[in-house]
Amino acid sequence: MRRGYEHLKLSPRSSAGATQAAVRAAIDAVASGAKKPGTDAIVDLAVNLGCLWGQTVCDELGWQWCAVGLGDGRESVVVVTPNRSNVVSPVDFVHRQLRKRPPEENASMLLFAMLKGKSLGRAKAGSYVQVG
Repeated sequence: MRRGYEHLKLSPRSSAGATQAAVRAAIDAVASGAKKPGTDAIVDLAVNLGCLWGQTVCDELGWQWCAVGLGDGRESVVVVTPNRSNVVSPVDFVHRQLRKRPPEENASMLLFAMLKGKSLGRAKAGSYVQVG
C-alpha cells in the first residue's frame, strides 16, 4: 500500500474517494498511454494499486483481507464482506483493468461504487461469491 500511495502521490490520510479517483486515473493513464509498459511493470503496478484499492474497500466498507483456497489448490489474497458472502481479488481486478485498452472501460470506480451502494444483490453468508 505504501508503494501505491507513493505512486499516486497521496498519503494514508487521503479519503477513500480521493484514493479511488487517483487509482482510476493511474489505470486510465496506462490504458491511454502510447507506449505499453512491460509485463513486469504491469504486474508491479497491479500489486501496488490493487492492495491500495482493496484497503480502501476495507476502510470504507468494513470488508476484511483474507486468504482463500482456490479449487486448483492455490491460494489467493482477497477482500471479503464480514459475513463472507462476497469476495474481490483486488490485485487480479486491478491487473485486468490495467490490461484494458480503449474503447474498453476502466471499471475500478464503478465496482467501488457498486460495493459501496450494496448493489451486488444478495448472497448467502459464507458463499464467497466472486465480484469484479
